[in-house]
Amino acid sequence: MSKTLLMIHGVGCGGEVWDRMKRDFTMAGWTCETPTLFPDLRTHDDPPAGLADLTLQNYADAAAEMASKLTERDGEKPVIIGHSMGGMIAQRLAEAGQVRGAIFLTPAQPKGCSVTDLRVVRTFWSVVITGQKSVPTLTIGAKKDRATVIKAVRKVGDKYAGAAVPGDYFEYANHGHWIVDEPGTEQVSADILGWLDEKL
Repeated sequence: MSKTLLMIHGVGCGGEVWDRMKRDFTMAGWTCETPTLFPDLRTHDDPPAGLADLTLQNYADAAAEMASKLTERDGEKPVIIGHSMGGMIAQRLAEAGQVRGAIFLTPAQPKGCSVTDLRVVRTFWSVVITGQKSVPTLTIGAKKDRATVIKAVRKVGDKYAGAAVPGDYFEYANHGHWIVDEPGTEQVSADILGWLDEKL
């Protein structure tokens, strides 16, 4: 059985956001793919106009293409882990049956799971989010998160708890949105690895 993790970053970030967790997963025997979505448009100086035209669907399509390539390479679908916007993309791929397991790390919320909160508006004001398959899922929330507030992330967890394969939910009291690289992130990695061993 292959042990490939497709790790999808959030809005405005790149694959390097996974560096800390990638080390933990690699040491546990996982092959970590941490692409930067649309890297040709991600420049520090004078980014091309096309960057602002990308929609969530564009990002989801790019991630789906990567998942397909990994499936072809390994002969087995990857497990996906997504942070923030990447968590919403991971939900789309899981529901389409393109991965064999999915982890939503402080995910952006899909329709029906959002919560009105001015902290979210301030954080994401410039981001426009323009036959279900069932796989093991893990939703992770952080109580100090001001970008994807905990009440909304709990709704995501509740959504997947009712799936044909009931999803799991972990919550961390002392973490914020940047749970991928905060004090204590190594425990989050360890908990994810324990879940992966149990479920997959």
